[in-house]
Amino acid sequence: MSDPLLFVPHMPDRHPPAPTPTASALVGAARRLLFLIAACILLNAPARADLEDQTRQIIANAGLRNTTVSVLLYDLGHDAPVLDLEPDRAMIPASNLKLITTAAALDALGPDFKFTTDLDLLEPATPDAPPDLILRGKGDPALGDDVLLKQLELEPDDVVQRWVDAVEQAGHTHIGTLIVDDTIFDQQFTHPDWPQDQLHKHYAAQVGGLNFHGNALDILYLPSQPGEAPIVKVYPLFPQLATVNRAVTGSQDAFWIQRDATANRFTFGGQVRNARSEPLRTTIHDPAIFTGQYLRHRLAERGITVDRVARPRPQDRRRTGTTLYRVESTLAGILDRTNQDSVNLFAECLFKRLGFELTGQPGGFDNGAAAVRMYLHRNLGQRFQAAIVKPVDGSGLARSNRVTARALVEVLRDMHRRDDLRDLYRDSLSTAGQNGTLRRRGRQLTAATVHGKSGYINGVSCLSGYMVFPDPTAPTGERTYAFSMLFNGFAPPVTNASVKTVQDQILSAFEEALAPQVFAAD
Repeated sequence: MSDPLLFVPHMPDRHPPAPTPTASALVGAARRLLFLIAACILLNAPARADLEDQTRQIIANAGLRNTTVSVLLYDLGHDAPVLDLEPDRAMIPASNLKLITTAAALDALGPDFKFTTDLDLLEPATPDAPPDLILRGKGDPALGDDVLLKQLELEPDDVVQRWVDAVEQAGHTHIGTLIVDDTIFDQQFTHPDWPQDQLHKHYAAQVGGLNFHGNALDILYLPSQPGEAPIVKVYPLFPQLATVNRAVTGSQDAFWIQRDATANRFTFGGQVRNARSEPLRTTIHDPAIFTGQYLRHRLAERGITVDRVARPRPQDRRRTGTTLYRVESTLAGILDRTNQDSVNLFAECLFKRLGFELTGQPGGFDNGAAAVRMYLHRNLGQRFQAAIVKPVDGSGLARSNRVTARALVEVLRDMHRRDDLRDLYRDSLSTAGQNGTLRRRGRQLTAATVHGKSGYINGVSCLSGYMVFPDPTAPTGERTYAFSMLFNGFAPPVTNASVKTVQDQILSAFEEALAPQVFAAD
């Protein structure tokens, strides 16, 4: 077998190099640290009351109407709450649920876990038959992921090219069946509670045991002559992918895509005025068969014929052969894409893989939910709130998910106390003002660093994570707080943007109360 393609553990821009401090900056930092020795202590009762009043006032002044709000701030160093506003209320978490999914994955799979995908050559079933290939998927969501591959200076097609090269080097020009083994997961590709009118959107990609390129097509278009069809470029593209181009070159950009619910048949329509520079993404149907058909196409381009693409029969899974090529993806890289970039497919593959690990049966939404509940029960004990907390998927896309601010903070607390998991978990989160979904938020903070996870679906906006202060008196040199802010039920004129503004104002109030800013000129 060739050396495996291994996705890198972490995104390289997560921790940019620190600038060289100036003399004035060092003086300012020293003065701030001296102040923090006194300021970063457990808040006394009057200070807690002031922070609660201030938080309530921020919410009241925002005019959020009938929005339901739940907030909890917890001092992890002293293991005590600082602020709680209805922290046990059952709430829809949106993508904040990924904090629980990834914690459960780290707990069950371990920090050194790798997803693998093997391309095996199987001996002919009879002496006069051609050999078969089997692509054994283990639920890796990162296979062909352009973001992770970019770190290796590779493209998604480079993965497929390595498979083709491996088959060619094995000396075969005729393959009987290309078997796509996705049986590690069930074939319920989408959750029934996901919005049915959004299943073509990239964030609702189907979840398979064998995935490629986020289970989505990239689509670019170029205008041609007015009134004529624009040029539409599709990736991945192969003969079995049916496309109909009904779009026209016109006076506006109003291009649309429609996919059949149960087949890879796509219709393009609307108008095109300007060339599209960033691809549109739309989901595909049946990820394993889709991947197999694309590989079959690429093999044919090299002169290697494949008679058919099919799922395995029971006897196929027991057949032995030679592994031609393996792709490995580290759990660390998967966590980055799940939390920092909030990619739903990654969360759902973790969720289903947890179900498989728990039961030994194909991973699905039901046994995935059972595995996550087991993690919460085992590690949170009575703080689990089993009667209230009900995860039904891994990403938070389903509106039937229920969590509490307390449960989210307890998960953050659990990860913080685990020496073997703490850094890997926290590093997977977005850092406010620097990267991920929080790169444009939290820039008003000056003394604290926030590592967190945002979340949004219609009428739901959430923010949870860690607020970290430098503290030379602490063993780790830091004082860390966990927080969760869940906002449910808002409707126009209240928007997600206005709710995020409120969340950022509350973060500023936290910072002001926990470590008042001094020497602003520094």
